[in-house]
Amino acid sequence: MSGTATRTLDNGQTLTVELTASRAWNAKLSIGVEHRTADGNTTPIPGIDLEDATAADTPLDVTLPTLPHAAAGDQYTPAVTGGDDATVTLKPTGLGDDGMRVFTGTVKATRTDGTIVTREFTIRQPFDKPSRTVDAPDAALDGLLVNGKPIQGWDPDILEYTITAGEDDKVTVSPRAKAGQTVKASDTTLTAHSTVQHWTVTGPDGGNRTYTVTLVRDHKTPTADEAFKPSDPKDTGGTREAPGPDTATLKSVG
Repeated sequence: MSGTATRTLDNGQTLTVELTASRAWNAKLSIGVEHRTADGNTTPIPGIDLEDATAADTPLDVTLPTLPHAAAGDQYTPAVTGGDDATVTLKPTGLGDDGMRVFTGTVKATRTDGTIVTREFTIRQPFDKPSRTVDAPDAALDGLLVNGKPIQGWDPDILEYTITAGEDDKVTVSPRAKAGQTVKASDTTLTAHSTVQHWTVTGPDGGNRTYTVTLVRDHKTPTADEAFKPSDPKDTGGTREAPGPDTATLKSVG
């Protein structure tokens, strides 16, 4: 971008100023995931890292390292950083098996010749399957019911379950105890789109087991973190254009 301003001085001399502005081309792009626990601790998880987002037009598909099953109830948000010549449009977060988060979107990057490269991307955050236990068999529940039906994958020796539901679906989870057992529910832990509930079961012989159900909701409405997009920089100086290219009047203030 360039321009020229000309002014005739009082002594008749003509003053011409030529301005040329440029910036460095930058199509670097990084798309990762921010992991936030219920107590507010955050951990960045690297995902896609491109030195030049225009180098290819093939889709990008990344599966992140598997996290413990207990982490499925935490919050996961896409984290994007990039140069001026690479932009990302995010789609609603999807869900997979065992609470897997699936982040998708579109990358648009501009080459030095002005042509635009468009690429789709997918990032998956999986979680471990829950392990089985043989401790305190007298505290094994008879069942866990979701809206009156047995929870998917029910096994009395598996203590952790993850279920998914729509953004506005009504979900009721109820433990079904055996004779002689007592069941006590813990406080509910909430994050942006998940709910974690624990039930401690005491058997007739004094054994204890704690069953945990994590409800992860699919959501089309982004959270505040997901929706936040910084506005473009704005010049807060003069707001009126000069009357013409030969106007170069300066005003001293203060």
